[in-house]
Amino acid sequence: MDHLDIILKRLLDYSRELKLKYKNVNLSVWWNEFAPLADEMSSISKVNCILNEPPDMEATLDPEKIRQVVVNLLKNAVEASNEGGSIRLNLNVDKNELLIRIEDEGRGISHEDADIVFKEFHTTKMEGSGLGLPVSKRIVETHGGRISFDLSVKNGAAVEVVLPLAPSKRLMKKHETN
Repeated sequence: MDHLDIILKRLLDYSRELKLKYKNVNLSVWWNEFAPLADEMSSISKVNCILNEPPDMEATLDPEKIRQVVVNLLKNAVEASNEGGSIRLNLNVDKNELLIRIEDEGRGISHEDADIVFKEFHTTKMEGSGLGLPVSKRIVETHGGRISFDLSVKNGAAVEVVLPLAPSKRLMKKHETN
């Protein structure tokens, strides 16, 4: 019942219009908030989570929604990883874009699956709802960004999120809550 309740909640969230609460966020402070979660996941799953030191600058985004994306991607990486493996979480800035990359040493992703994992209800997990990646994609795209797998990774998988450092005023007005 709990699993069905979670799926129903995710489905309802997914079907509603997505509204964002944009804030100017110090990237270094925001990114380092993931350290305790990464440490906890590391100790539970026996994988090594490594966060880079991001640049000390600001971006305009909905920090809670993007946190939801990072947590989902980190959870997926942990579930795909073998005990003793490593997960690297990187946040960088290139020109006017925020780059988030989460790379694991797990089983990887095929070219075929990389094309369909962002579709609703597609899952390879026994307990998965098939909504985590579609919800993440929707959040990223609502921010004016993009999410994809880097298929050049030899061992494991890497997912990349690219967001504008400062979304356009039109985009902010369209998706922002009052």
